[in-house]
Amino acid sequence: MNEKENRPRQRAASNGAKRRLPEAVKLVKTPPTEIEAEQSVLGTLLAHPGEASKVATKLTPDDFTKQAHRTIFHTMMSVQDTLGLDPSTGQLVVQDRLRQDGELDRVGGLPFLAELVDVAASPVGLDYVVGKVKDASMRRRAIDDGLQTITDAINADHDTDARRRLEAKMLAAPIGGELAGIEFLPASALGSGDQVDWPWTGWVASGFVTLLVALWKAGKTTLLTHFLKATSKGGDLAGNVQACNVLVVTEEGQGLWARRRDDVGIEDNVQFLVRPFKGRPTYRQWEKLIAQIATKVEAENIDVVLFDTWQSVSPCPDENDAAKMMAALTPLHRITEAGAAVLLVHHTRKGDGTEGQASRGSGAFTGFVDIIAELRRYDPERHDDTQRVLRGLSRFDETPKELVIDLREDGYHVVGTKGDAKQCERMRVIGDVLQTCGGPLTAEEVRDAWPTGEIPKPGLRTLKNDLNSGCSKTSSKWLRTGDGKKGDPYRYTNAIPASSGSYMPESNLNINGIADGHSGGDPDGQIPAYEKVEDGDWGEL
Repeated sequence: MNEKENRPRQRAASNGAKRRLPEAVKLVKTPPTEIEAEQSVLGTLLAHPGEASKVATKLTPDDFTKQAHRTIFHTMMSVQDTLGLDPSTGQLVVQDRLRQDGELDRVGGLPFLAELVDVAASPVGLDYVVGKVKDASMRRRAIDDGLQTITDAINADHDTDARRRLEAKMLAAPIGGELAGIEFLPASALGSGDQVDWPWTGWVASGFVTLLVALWKAGKTTLLTHFLKATSKGGDLAGNVQACNVLVVTEEGQGLWARRRDDVGIEDNVQFLVRPFKGRPTYRQWEKLIAQIATKVEAENIDVVLFDTWQSVSPCPDENDAAKMMAALTPLHRITEAGAAVLLVHHTRKGDGTEGQASRGSGAFTGFVDIIAELRRYDPERHDDTQRVLRGLSRFDETPKELVIDLREDGYHVVGTKGDAKQCERMRVIGDVLQTCGGPLTAEEVRDAWPTGEIPKPGLRTLKNDLNSGCSKTSSKWLRTGDGKKGDPYRYTNAIPASSGSYMPESNLNINGIADGHSGGDPDGQIPAYEKVEDGDWGEL
């Protein structure tokens, strides 16, 4: 068949495509609406005006179908601060504002407002009807977007604007949003490079994203609870914590957080958004939530936004898919650009992983964030171990490479590195050996008496270093005697027997250098005196 004969068929195919569009439109001739639910929401707010602030973050005027409903809701939101002051005058406040704006008659007048009150739900049922309105609104927008995309795809051959809209939408799809504004900057216009502000020094930085990774039930929520406590007045937690405002987006119920609040003392500088989604959100729902959070960050000076856990809010259906993961992560820039730090809590892969690869899912996740904090048990075999290891990988020098922290009754304490933690364990055993054996012992005798148990017997050189550390200028765990020579080796003991005087560390000496409770001398000359000599040891005078 020649080209001329083929033209009618091409034209027919083209006309067929155009004819199929109305058939698709017929399927949505009546878009999803929830008129009764809309009226119930408005009536409930008129009858219970104190609930207006709760609905303000969930609905906008555009979520309502009828113009009258949009106008009434807009008016309610504009006077919401006044509505809750005196519930008995809430309706009058709305009526007066509508009348002032010239809208009262347009929305149906006083009779229509009275009808709305008649169909009001109870405050308990308000969330249900709000959800119905929101769901219908979401579906209408999805249909509108879909129809626009279909129309643009059909008309793209001859409509330049349609092609541009279609290309912009397709190009933006991999990162989950509309095409960002483009601005080319010379190096000199990049800013001053000011010092980073650290709500939690080394771990959480304003304007950047931190990923906290840990195994299930490894203590990450306990660590975060103590972080939230420290943010009320400032404190120390493996790094300085500033007094700051925090928003927690959590998968856990209010009851669990209420218990933690009462246990450790979380204050109202911390706000909670509990389970914002009933299931996995769509990318559109996720982006809308991020936009609302970014607005809140700017309006209320929120310093840290904590997502606990990431997978409970992520719209990504396959966390191993790099493109889908990036589409979920990229909207977080709206929060960091608003000035807050973002802290994402995530689980490790089942088999854990090597440094920087413990996080579950695509490498796009760990590549996107600025700081990675990996939390592990110090001793994986002991589930009652109170020590945890925090390892950091970061774009910043302030982030520690490794810290061991220990949870005690008054909170977390920094032990140091894993090497420091091991030395602390050996020092504890040394103290037990010296206490049990009584008399002064040489390093060799301490090693011979080392008990069989969880802490391996150290080498003699390591043990001598630990023993000397225990009686240095900065530590007074035990007394060292002897001059360290062949005939007079160093000997160590926990304390001098009471019959021959008492060893007191500096913390127990009074202002005159005399032990509290002692006169500083002995009338019979039976108790030898001791002083701290130049190298930090205690020796007999």
